Amino acid sequence: MDWAIELFVRGLKGGDETSTLQKWLKKQCKAIKEGNCSLDDLNQAHAFLSLKMDDGRTILEHLEESSPYIQNQLEVKDISFDQIREAFLTAIKGETALKSFIRTKDKNGETLENWLRRNHVLAKNLSRKTHFCKCSHPDNKNGSVMAHGEGRADGFLRTGNVRGVPDDWEGNATYSPLGTFLSLKMDDGRTIWEHLEESSVYIRNMLKIKDIPFDQIREAFLAATKNKEPKSTEGRIKQVFFPVGDDYHLLSILTPLGIAMCQSERIQKIQNEAKASWYNRGKHDDFQRGYTIVPHVRIGYGGEKPQNISLGNVRYRYGIQLLPCLPPVLPGRTIRLPQKDFFTETLRLKYFEESFSNLHGIIVRKANNKYIRDKQNGIILHEIFARIIYCARTVRQQWNGWSLAENYSILPEEQKIWLDDARMEDRMKDDAWIAKIIHGSSRWFVAAYRDKFGIVLGDVGMDHFKSIAEEMRGDLM
Repeated sequence: MDWAIELFVRGLKGGDETSTLQKWLKKQCKAIKEGNCSLDDLNQAHAFLSLKMDDGRTILEHLEESSPYIQNQLEVKDISFDQIREAFLTAIKGETALKSFIRTKDKNGETLENWLRRNHVLAKNLSRKTHFCKCSHPDNKNGSVMAHGEGRADGFLRTGNVRGVPDDWEGNATYSPLGTFLSLKMDDGRTIWEHLEESSVYIRNMLKIKDIPFDQIREAFLAATKNKEPKSTEGRIKQVFFPVGDDYHLLSILTPLGIAMCQSERIQKIQNEAKASWYNRGKHDDFQRGYTIVPHVRIGYGGEKPQNISLGNVRYRYGIQLLPCLPPVLPGRTIRLPQKDFFTETLRLKYFEESFSNLHGIIVRKANNKYIRDKQNGIILHEIFARIIYCARTVRQQWNGWSLAENYSILPEEQKIWLDDARMEDRMKDDAWIAKIIHGSSRWFVAAYRDKFGIVLGDVGMDHFKSIAEEMRGDLM
């Protein structure tokens, strides 16, 4: 199962992923076919169709071309792929959205024509806004505005610089269904109010009513989209003196709810991708995103009645997700930078305990044959000396030029060349420093073995370590 589908199914209540997906697909196909699809079902279907597969294309794109990949992913008993495809392609039609909307308003099956006849005159009680005064205090009655700033590459997070920010609707909760209606997306992806503003042929055909001219319906609904600027501010809105030119102006701070919702959706997307990366660790080696989950920091508006703030706020009744604004946590160093000597300060014996123990087991046996010698040399070369090189490369990952600081002034010159990438040119120009590094590592090896087991290997041990280390001379670069 594709990871995006698997993640979607995890949000559905049920047993294992495969059986839950099959039950959900059967339910959706039946509801769409019989015309009993609720708005919640329709929203779920749209979310499912917008999922991106491993190849970067959405399920909708795969369904439109009937790709073999999606046929394997949506294999359901008792229902053919063509039936599933037809049902979901029907679900995205604007006509289906309208029927589902009307069904939620009246369970007895009210027609679109009757609903429009009763409700189009009420649209004047709605207002399309972007910045809401009720976020500061729910008792505020006046002060919300609609503002679309001009986009500029000035580096500021502000109105006009954030793409995809939706407009929202302000009004009494009684009239929120009108905002839902105007926000319904049609076949071309545009909303009803966008079609009404354009007076498109499509919307003229969709909203035909006997005895009421289309222009009358259009003007009634467009009354909600007109920008009704407040004549005064509210005392409960937070205010601040803000520098404007050479003077200060007292400005009212309004919440850009659309930007907040847009940010919340992007944070949620990052969280979903991070979760998917965690679920699929080991399956997708090329998945580059880490497993870090964004902390849950939320703010809610409206309390138990989020619809009194705005229509869009209802979708975020459990809170809009924010990014935490906290001082950075500086991670501690995982390796110590040497001030006097790399071998005695940075190399910790606990990193080498298992290798030294294995080597000691061979030495005390005093056996002397090719197999034993190769095993002993392998431990020295591929475990102990390779670990020394690994620690040195970890030090190199620090900032270039760290050895120039006063704290490291007495560090031997050959170690500065070896460990600081700022000395890369010196490192490549002359390799005389390598012999000194190999000598220093052999001295450390003999001293560490003596400290751990109380056995002195002496000059013989040093010379043997040097001869083996020479095989990895090129890796020291």
